[in-house]
Amino acid sequence: MITKQQLQAIAYLAGITIGAGILTLPYVFSKVGITLGTLEMILVWGIVLLITLYLAEIVLRTKGDHEVTGLAEKYLGKKGKLLLVVVGMLYIYGALLAYSVGLGEAVYGLIGTTHFGNSIIFFIFLAAVVFFGLKVVTKAEVFLTPFIFLIIIVLFFYAFDKIDTANYTGYYPDNLLVPLGPLFFALLGFWCVPDMKRIIKDNKKLKNTIIIGVTLIAMSYLLLILVVVGVSGEDTTQLFSIGLTQYVNHGVGKLVHLFTIFTLTTSFVGLGFTLKEIYELDYGWSNTAAWCVTFVVPFGLLFFIKRDFLSIISITGAVASVFVVGILIMMFHKAKKKGNRKPEFSLPVPLWLNILILLFCVIIAVQTVWMYVA
Repeated sequence: MITKQQLQAIAYLAGITIGAGILTLPYVFSKVGITLGTLEMILVWGIVLLITLYLAEIVLRTKGDHEVTGLAEKYLGKKGKLLLVVVGMLYIYGALLAYSVGLGEAVYGLIGTTHFGNSIIFFIFLAAVVFFGLKVVTKAEVFLTPFIFLIIIVLFFYAFDKIDTANYTGYYPDNLLVPLGPLFFALLGFWCVPDMKRIIKDNKKLKNTIIIGVTLIAMSYLLLILVVVGVSGEDTTQLFSIGLTQYVNHGVGKLVHLFTIFTLTTSFVGLGFTLKEIYELDYGWSNTAAWCVTFVVPFGLLFFIKRDFLSIISITGAVASVFVVGILIMMFHKAKKKGNRKPEFSLPVPLWLNILILLFCVIIAVQTVWMYVA
């Protein structure tokens, strides 16, 4: 029986994990085919679930309450903490850049005007929101979760009779690498495991809660993918709302566009606050200095990097997965030797499997960067 606290923890995990990464998944699945895409999702789901459980075991092997960076310092030293912080910063910079590009495309689909102009206007506006500390906007990230599930259900029932099963028969192994970066980007939400432990309170339930939560997120993604690709097929666009609107009525089309803009906006503001607070709280910078460093870099890149939403998401997700998986694997093995409490569960994972997972992530990252940059 799932407790109220477990449901709250699952909702929290979903709110942290589900963001703008969901918007491009239908497109990448349409490029590789539903069958291959589903197999790749199962693979990435398995890796993400495993490393999330690694972090859960690390948390349970450590007395007291610690955030991920604190655990990294405890088991990997100050250099390990610094590496994790740097990876987090680079991930956020990549995400802010991607969300800016995505907003330009989404607003263009809703009201027209130019992609680049939309990106600039929204970037400045949302950066100002972060500067003036309107943190209430970031709370929309958690409340977005039920809205996402509602949109998926509405689309499923509204578009069910418009689904063409022939759109599921595509098989394009030449594009095998295309979904992997976006899948990692969309599924990585391990940062909130320490908070989930505090929400649940019963440590014995943490493992099952994570399994249910990560699985529910992956299944929700797959349902949305099946609906969108089933309806729009080869016309599926990088932001699925743009291509889908030609198959639905005007009202539903506007709703899907607004959903896309809302998702990108809350993700942008949430990550912007997170990075600014790292500079403020961890390094003692002023609000102005932290804000400038947070937003000047991705704003400048908007003018020089001529990449689309998909390529930025793919590169960010693929590269981040290497460092995240590597760091968590090292912490996991260190915690098994140096942890100061007996955990409620222990994963008997052999070293060779972790090496294989890390090697897989390295190959994917190198191939993804090569595919989009070279």
